[in-house]
Amino acid sequence: MLGTSGHWRFAAPAVAAAVTAAIGLLKHSESRAAIEQHTEGPNSPAIVGNSNSVTYAAEPDVRTLPPRFQENLSQFAGQRFWIMAQTNDGDQTSEQMRFARALDSALQAARWQKAPDVSPQPGRLYTRVSDRGVIVYAAPSSLEVGAALRDELRRGLNKVELAHDVNMKDGIIVMVGLQ
Repeated sequence: MLGTSGHWRFAAPAVAAAVTAAIGLLKHSESRAAIEQHTEGPNSPAIVGNSNSVTYAAEPDVRTLPPRFQENLSQFAGQRFWIMAQTNDGDQTSEQMRFARALDSALQAARWQKAPDVSPQPGRLYTRVSDRGVIVYAAPSSLEVGAALRDELRRGLNKVELAHDVNMKDGIIVMVGLQ
């Protein structure tokens, strides 16, 4: 409407409706899909995000044992264990080989008993690469201790699993795979 002074005059309700509609269109065009996923804890692999961006909590470049690892596991002194690293070339400087040695030293310092006969392949230190992360195999009599080891490792690593091995007579085997 053109007023007597030559300026446009609109009814207040029409202006309010137009502004509300414009704001609604702007908000609708700015909304983006959100990506969410359940996680198993602060160190589990997780895909989370929004605004169509994704982040992934990957393993660190070099795995290390969490603080107080040795102290927390010393309550299980005497536990029989064996560690095997996965490798296809026997490279002693590979990350999984170095981590396996660090884990072995820490468990011995916690007064765990290194026992090659725990393994179905006694004394074997290496196996072919088939997994990523760390798998703790526990005999039925060692499940509680195996769970404690898994939980302790999870404080610093993303991929750690516990496997109940009914074929093992006693002890724990820790399989260190690729990162």
